[in-house]
Amino acid sequence: VGGILSGRGDFTLWDIVVSSNVPIIGINLPDVKVNIDKTLCNGDLPLTEVEQVCGKFKVMRTFVVLSLLTVLLAFLCAAVACSSAIVCAARRGITMVAMLV
Repeated sequence: VGGILSGRGDFTLWDIVVSSNVPIIGINLPDVKVNIDKTLCNGDLPLTEVEQVCGKFKVMRTFVVLSLLTVLLAFLCAAVACSSAIVCAARRGITMVAMLV
């Protein structure tokens, strides 16, 4: 507000956290955490645009969770492939050493 009040907002798919301060006198105001579901998507605002935004948030959250699960599954598959390759290489190495002796 005219350079008197400044702040910073952290936006996630679940919450908005606003940190405000008054730089002229050096006062930091307490952080305000707003839950998107409780304030925007609770049904108090019967606007079509708000319902569309809430629907998009739900879809984005679903895809974030699905992406995380896919990454974890890919990591597990890669770990199994690497460990089997290491075991196979170690077994062949032991066989080669035994053949040389």
